Amino acid sequence: MRYQVYFLTVAYLLIGGGVLLGDEYGGRSHLLLRLKNSVNTSKITHLVFIIVGLFVTFWKVFLPIAPGPPLLGDLLPTLSTLTLTIYYLVGLKRLIGGEKEKELAVLTHTSSYLERNKRNLGFFIVAVALLHFLFPQAVLL
Repeated sequence: MRYQVYFLTVAYLLIGGGVLLGDEYGGRSHLLLRLKNSVNTSKITHLVFIIVGLFVTFWKVFLPIAPGPPLLGDLLPTLSTLTLTIYYLVGLKRLIGGEKEKELAVLTHTSSYLERNKRNLGFFIVAVALLHFLFPQAVLL
């Protein structure tokens, strides 16, 4: 089961990095543009990515690939997966519509931060996915 979650993590990070890079490089790569549009227009897709992200984050925190210790073994993939899950959660809230004013302020602040740094975050997440794939037993990777 650990290796299935390992490959699920790498795929989740690569897809998430592609979604984040879709705005910047969608004109050059139609695959990134289609990926971004298919994810950002569907509530069900957002919900699936949130559930998978929470599962992978939980699994990575408490059951990392050996020899990594729990809580720190897969630190970068865990943080990247959690960041993508938050990104999808913000996107789902935006698709659903307006909520209370206090929640809207937090949502606006979080989404503006993610939107400003989307390109850099996308490159970072793709790099983490590739490093995690190439060095599966490296601690903190």
